[in-house]
Amino acid sequence: MGESQPHSKADERVLTVVLLEAQEDVRTSIAAYFDNQQDIRLETTSDVSATRDLLASEPVDCLVADPTGLTTDPSRFSIVAQTLSPGCSVIWLLDSEFDGETDQLLQSGNSFIEKGESGTDWQFLAEKIRALVRGKPTSRSPSETYRLLVETARDGLYQLDANGQFVYLNESLATMLGYERQELLGAHGSDVMGAGELERGQEVIQTVLADPSTDSDRVDMTFVRNDGTEITVSLQFVVLTTADGTYDGIMGVARDITERKQREEELKRQNERLDAFAGAISHDLRNPLNVAQLQLDLVGQECNSEHIEPAVDALDRMNTLIDDLLTLARDGTADSDPVACSLSSVATKAFETVETGAAQLEIESDCSLFAHQSSLQQLFENLIRNSVEHGSTSSRSGTGDTVENDGEGVTITVGELADGTGFFVADDGAGIPEDKRDDVFAAGYSSVASGSGLGLQIVSDVVDRHGWDISVEKSASGGARFVITRETPS
Repeated sequence: MGESQPHSKADERVLTVVLLEAQEDVRTSIAAYFDNQQDIRLETTSDVSATRDLLASEPVDCLVADPTGLTTDPSRFSIVAQTLSPGCSVIWLLDSEFDGETDQLLQSGNSFIEKGESGTDWQFLAEKIRALVRGKPTSRSPSETYRLLVETARDGLYQLDANGQFVYLNESLATMLGYERQELLGAHGSDVMGAGELERGQEVIQTVLADPSTDSDRVDMTFVRNDGTEITVSLQFVVLTTADGTYDGIMGVARDITERKQREEELKRQNERLDAFAGAISHDLRNPLNVAQLQLDLVGQECNSEHIEPAVDALDRMNTLIDDLLTLARDGTADSDPVACSLSSVATKAFETVETGAAQLEIESDCSLFAHQSSLQQLFENLIRNSVEHGSTSSRSGTGDTVENDGEGVTITVGELADGTGFFVADDGAGIPEDKRDDVFAAGYSSVASGSGLGLQIVSDVVDRHGWDISVEKSASGGARFVITRETPS
């Protein structure tokens, strides 16, 4: 529907478009629409590396990409795209909760549109592609396009005059505040603001007016809905002035961030509780444990008893339990921002950190992972430690039988999955019986007496925090193979 009609031989050329989108439902929805566009051939991918390959393998007219999955900043990635495929236009496909700066995307010379609900008008995306590549206007008039963008925006759009009264607001803002649009037109902004917010808003506006280098700002404020409930709204606004510099009101975008703020507050409270818990573990448990270890050392110097070694082992196991409990209590709260990590580098560093004895590490293949580096290393450390514990001659299999091997130590293999959707950690040890594979990630589960039973639960938590999935299967050599998938193949 609404396809642009060709006006020349150049216009009749089929355009090649690459879509980089991690969300399968969005990718499928766009692909379904473009199946009916005879003048546009769409290639879809959910992987940055695959996108680069497509850009380098053939001339691409336009790249449509969700910037949230990039490992570099969008401006730099657009340069890479246009270097691989000269003349390629770029359109950013933004989620409504995108936290990046749209100004930065626009300054890079690229366009952007926002993802909608299931009824998204992908026709508008198709027309934007045609307009960018062929240099002709869309089938909609400028006024119609403006109306469509403003009236269908999911964020609230508004304008207040110099007296603070609403002279415009879209349907989304009226719905957000629980009113009919006509009820708010002409009303004063303070009518829907929380206590003290009008004064705070005026202070922010005066700060902008006093700064000649800017005419805009962003502020989070409390608003009161028609039913009396309070919501937190993020306001991004531009200060309007007349030709002689007189203040003439503001206009901007309003977004309801109440749920996000509630999650942040709850997370803050949880972190405070976890910090207190971790402090109790570290102080209240380690102190008496250190005293017991010291006294046991003194006993060992005074006499030679067969009971000393089991006591030492028990204290060592308590130390291991405390370390694992502290890791669970922190739950990744000390993580830095996600970064691009080398699979081989992180696995090698983890292997060097763990006491591996005669074990060997083999890197079958490498890939880049966008992850919290410290948590990713913890994941590899625990998987490697698990392989070492269950691959030694003194370990026991999941059935409880003693495992006998040649004494040379277990071999641990790490690599990328063949389809590029994740990675694996495999060993040639005793393996995990099929009926036990669903139990290994449960707290307290361990098939060796020295294990804390928390190591693989920590692995599972790290995987969950990254939005990945983990499963266990039999390795080619009969050992255990942990498979971590990070995305669904295109």
